[in-house]
Amino acid sequence: MDAAPIVPILLTVAVLAVAVAVLIARDRYKAWRTRTSPEESEAERQEFIRHIGHPEWSAIERALGRNVPRVLKDLYTDPEWLTGNEFRVTSPFENPATIEDPPRVALSPATPESLSRLESIGVDVFQFATDELGNPYGEQLFEEPDGDGAVFLHILDGDHVFRIADSLADFLRWPKQPVA
Repeated sequence: MDAAPIVPILLTVAVLAVAVAVLIARDRYKAWRTRTSPEESEAERQEFIRHIGHPEWSAIERALGRNVPRVLKDLYTDPEWLTGNEFRVTSPFENPATIEDPPRVALSPATPESLSRLESIGVDVFQFATDELGNPYGEQLFEEPDGDGAVFLHILDGDHVFRIADSLADFLRWPKQPVA
């Protein structure tokens, strides 16, 4: 048997193995260089908690041209949500047997930047929370007479938008469990 065809195959496999090893080493080095100390992580967490506990209502109301709905303001006074912790939120409309792992949701700071437009469905929303993947939850303000409105989940990967609740008040009544 002639060894000539085997040599290029072995060289290709060797080069690929070296390339993969270099990429793995580079990624681990980057992770090592960008790690934060427990003290830095705790300081960042405390700053985040301080930020969500101090909504910028006056700036938001200037941007809206009207008062922020009571249901949204009440959310930002709820001590349970203001811990900065994540909650597993389960829709009461889903069959619990089919849910593998309910999404983890955490409150986001209330700033003028929380106001955005979901272009794919042409709706203006206030982004009040995110899930563990960074997908935002937004409330369509002023859809109802009391200022409340539908809640949407914007899946950033693929730019899909889903209406998940008829109002923020409804969404906040869904069962939730703190993530340990």
